[in-house]
Amino acid sequence: MRIRTFLLVAAVITPSMAGAQRATRAPAWALITRTSELAWYVDTARIATAGPVTNVWLRYDYPAPQPVPSNPARHFSRVEIRTGLDCAARRATDLDFRALNAPGTRLVAEDPSVRGRTRTFALHPLGQMFGTTCDILEARRRGQLREMLQTLQRAPVPGRIGAAPAGRPSGAPAA
Repeated sequence: MRIRTFLLVAAVITPSMAGAQRATRAPAWALITRTSELAWYVDTARIATAGPVTNVWLRYDYPAPQPVPSNPARHFSRVEIRTGLDCAARRATDLDFRALNAPGTRLVAEDPSVRGRTRTFALHPLGQMFGTTCDILEARRRGQLREMLQTLQRAPVPGRIGAAPAGRPSGAPAA
């Protein structure tokens, strides 16, 4: 009787404990690339897939403080964004947007208005980056994340990050 009770309690507690561990798991920021404009990271510990959408945290560190558009007296040096990516449909749903100070310890600004906004990669200001992020997610699925990140870190990054080159929509593969 004790063993059966223990197994029942273990079966009920274990899923909720696993969920709690996932929820409190520390970020594992992996550098994707660095340019003169920013350093771009993906959090490999907080990638969650549900159906065709993968929720992913991305981080951008700027070398110089940037003014907060809604309050230019305040400045940020780091942005963390949680986005739902539907790589097959090339759509992104913005879920969270946080601007932080340089060490990333203090929230400077947050934009709750982005929550739930869906745009195609071509229309999203970060669309070019999302296309690359989808490549990273596919490499992760195939067990080749480390190799993909090493390749991206060595590759030259043409043009401005986040801006589509003339004649090519954001997220479209380069020729």
